Amino acid sequence: MEIKLEATTAHLWFEEVISGDRTIIDIEVVWQHIDQAEWYAQAMLGGGENDEGTFISLNNSDLRQKIEQTIVDINTFRVIAHERWESQADSGIDQRFDTVFLEFTISADNVETAIQDIMARQLRQYNIEQALLIILILILGLFTAIVLNRYNRRRSSDIRALHNREQNLRITLNSIGDAVIVTDSNGNITHLNPVAEHLTGWTIEQAQGKPCVEVFNIVNAHTMEPAVNPVKQVLETGRVVGLANHTMLISKDGTEYQIADSGAPIHSSDGTISGVILVFHDVTEEYALQESLKVSELFLSSVLHTVPDLVWLKDKNGIYLACNHRFESFFGARESEIIGKMDYDFIDQELANSFREKDRKAMVAGKSSINEESITFADDGHTELVETIKTPMLDSEGELIGILGVARDITVRKQIELRDSSRIYVLDQLARAIPLPDILDTIVRIVESEIEGSLCSVLLIDDEGKHLLMGAAPNLPDFYNQAVDGLKVGDGIGSCGTAAFTQERIIVEDIQTHPFWVDFKELAAKANLGSCWSEPIFGTNNKLFGTFGLYHHSTSHPEESDYKVLEFAANLASIAIEQSKSYAQIQLSSRVFSATHEGITITDTNRLIIDVNPAFCDITGYSRDEVIGQNPSILSSGKQSPEFYAQMWRDINEHDHWQGEVWNRKKNGEIYAELLTISTLKDKDETVINYVGVFTDITQSKQQQEKLNLMAHYDVLTGLPNRALFVDRFHQAIAHSKRTESQLAICFLDLDNFKPINDNYGHEVGDQLLIEVAERITANIREEDTVSRQGGDEFAILLSDIEFSIQCEQTLERIHHALAQPYLIDDYPHNITASSGITLYPGDDGDIDILLRHADQAMYQAKLAGKHRYQLFNPQHDQQIVQKHHRLSEIEQALTNNEFQLYYQPKVNMRSGDVFGAEALIRWIHPEQGLIPPLEFLPILEGTELEVNIGDWVIEQALIQLENWQQQGIKLEVSVNIASYHLQSENFFSKLDAILERHSTVDSKCLQLEILESSALSDLHTISRIIKACQETLGVHIALDDFGTGYSSLTHL
Repeated sequence: MEIKLEATTAHLWFEEVISGDRTIIDIEVVWQHIDQAEWYAQAMLGGGENDEGTFISLNNSDLRQKIEQTIVDINTFRVIAHERWESQADSGIDQRFDTVFLEFTISADNVETAIQDIMARQLRQYNIEQALLIILILILGLFTAIVLNRYNRRRSSDIRALHNREQNLRITLNSIGDAVIVTDSNGNITHLNPVAEHLTGWTIEQAQGKPCVEVFNIVNAHTMEPAVNPVKQVLETGRVVGLANHTMLISKDGTEYQIADSGAPIHSSDGTISGVILVFHDVTEEYALQESLKVSELFLSSVLHTVPDLVWLKDKNGIYLACNHRFESFFGARESEIIGKMDYDFIDQELANSFREKDRKAMVAGKSSINEESITFADDGHTELVETIKTPMLDSEGELIGILGVARDITVRKQIELRDSSRIYVLDQLARAIPLPDILDTIVRIVESEIEGSLCSVLLIDDEGKHLLMGAAPNLPDFYNQAVDGLKVGDGIGSCGTAAFTQERIIVEDIQTHPFWVDFKELAAKANLGSCWSEPIFGTNNKLFGTFGLYHHSTSHPEESDYKVLEFAANLASIAIEQSKSYAQIQLSSRVFSATHEGITITDTNRLIIDVNPAFCDITGYSRDEVIGQNPSILSSGKQSPEFYAQMWRDINEHDHWQGEVWNRKKNGEIYAELLTISTLKDKDETVINYVGVFTDITQSKQQQEKLNLMAHYDVLTGLPNRALFVDRFHQAIAHSKRTESQLAICFLDLDNFKPINDNYGHEVGDQLLIEVAERITANIREEDTVSRQGGDEFAILLSDIEFSIQCEQTLERIHHALAQPYLIDDYPHNITASSGITLYPGDDGDIDILLRHADQAMYQAKLAGKHRYQLFNPQHDQQIVQKHHRLSEIEQALTNNEFQLYYQPKVNMRSGDVFGAEALIRWIHPEQGLIPPLEFLPILEGTELEVNIGDWVIEQALIQLENWQQQGIKLEVSVNIASYHLQSENFFSKLDAILERHSTVDSKCLQLEILESSALSDLHTISRIIKACQETLGVHIALDDFGTGYSSLTHL
């Protein structure tokens, strides 16, 4: 039994999965076997069908009860199996699982035993019935033998009588003019008369015994499909049967005949059908004529019903005789329902009277009458404007028999005519330069007159394409127009705002419920507006001009005709807007032609001037009348060759334009430069019709360009080549060096202590000093060498054709000596020196930037060595510079990260032992390296801007500490060391003043600035002035540090 088989399989596989490799068998297969076991049980109860066959439901109540118990046991088995699967290794669940499966097995065995008992009982019953049936068959056989014996004796007598009647029947059938076929009760042919032999192509000898369908081969004349044989129908119904229309007989030789026939049953004496007689005749000619008539009628009917016009026929009393499908839709009735009735049966009396009167006038006049009328169709309620032609109908004797009516829909034609006239009217307004708002007003009114009950508006997009501005809306309320003027373009912002944003038609049938109108529905309700359809207005190249909005007072659904009106309105508005813009553009072009400062020349194809603008006359000095008809060559200065102009015209002919600079001559003979552009103008056939020249007097620009060119390559202050020209000459020198296999030298020179002169004596003195420096350097180099000012007080020198490095050294010594001589400026002598670095190519093989950097690094080494000297580039020194720059970067980051601290060393009165002050000492607290002493970073700062920044920070922190001590009642003087470079910096005094101002609670006398004696003596005049200002103006104290270690003297003090 399948129930037990499926459940047992599930049990075995489940045990395999639980105890073995779970990848071998999918647990889902176990559940499927349990489900299949339940399905078999359910099929025994309610029936079912699967691939094995169909299961019939069992009616035995006891057996059904056992099966129902089995289903319960299956479900219990499924539940405990799921629990065991989830618990995996629970011995308690294993015992329950085995018990449940045992209960299910017992239940399934009970079902199987019950089924076997029932099958055994049914088998015993079947054996008894089979024995009774055999006895019955033996009795029937004996009875049949007796009956057949009696029948045979009677049949011999009947055959003799039948043979006589058959002979008489054959004579009769052979004399009939129609074809006759006789069959027996099985439909097999027993007789054919000669006509039937002719039509079927079969002789009686060939046909006898044949099935009638084989000899009498009939098909449908239209489809050529086999037709139903009448003999079969007669035998089945026992009634006379006629052939269907369009029946064709195909004879044995393939000849086709259209036939008409009928079949009748032949009854025996006891009333049973003993055969069929089939009578038929050839109607091929009649059929062909009839089919021709039907085709003609069908063609006329098809034409009548296909014509898009309404066509109808009435008798002279107004009774309908015929109509086509189009007319049926007018009355909303079928032709069969219309024929025999009058207009009064379908339309109101007033319209029916009107139709009847027009019929009467046409019949009285005896000729066709034409009129236009509006009619409403009953089938869907739409209205059309039709042109109706009514023509009297006469019989062959000329007597009036009725009237033929034809009505053609002219709604679209009339709309086209109306729109054409509207378009012409709008174009006329454009031609008369009517303002755009008035033209848009006209378009709105045209549409409002075409769609009854509509209100329209035109909104125009602003120049930024972000808002819609009011163009025209004559019949919308003023408050509404004011509210929507400046409507933002965006998705979901009303119908028009959304249409402009999406550039697609937007149809809102109900404003109050549509999400696009959430922010405007109260405004619309106040204006009594129920719906709004909006069509974007596009110009050439799909440029958005605005929107055309169409409103109704109530909710409204657009028809196809409404869409066409919207498209027409948007198209007409587009024409108006674009033409208006074009007219404005033409006016603008005219003003530009007259008012522009560029000269404009227009020539014909022969290059003869036909027009010039006022600027042409102002620039050239010629009047308009003087140049009309002249060739532009009258302006030629002779500076350009004929070949130049020939090439110019070749370019114009090839590219349709040319631009370049030309030197021309004014009427007064003055030569001027112009930037000239010549363009061709072509007609729609791409044929050149004019040449247009536009030029600008660029004489001053050319002069300015020469000055700019000079500035671009030379330093404005000194007249020396700038960096750009220096680089160009460097590349030339490199090429020369490679050709001649000689060396070249790059020197980088920086003035020592130039900044204090610039700061203390002013930029004019500094500039004058730089000019004289440039002159001295130039005087000490060869003509083929180059000196360039790189910026500030830095100079680069390019020395070519160097054979030995001593040549460079000699040149630099001359330059250094010359620069060290006093500079008498404004009767005051100034002394400076220079430090320079030098590198030699190709020993130092690099580009200009690398060589300049190496020379700069060598110069820096010269400064570190004591200044007023030169240094040849050394890679080792270069590495030291890199390290220094790295260290400077670390120190700068430390200042930003507040890694510096001030330590205060007390100052003690040696006599009294009292602390009267403290000296601020800077320390670097590195986050990784810890405390870094000042000697490891302060020397690196010397002469840098970072030295100034850290000095300012030390002064600020010292004053903050003084404030804290002051608040604690401690009054001390704090000394701060000031570097010479910091002291002589441009803004030292002003920044010190600002710091003291920020800490105004501290007495400035509590701050003491300590200056190294050697620093004070470096520029005694300058430092003396600064010290005096700090003492007298700010009140700070000054002290000399390391006194006696330098060049101190009582005189200096």
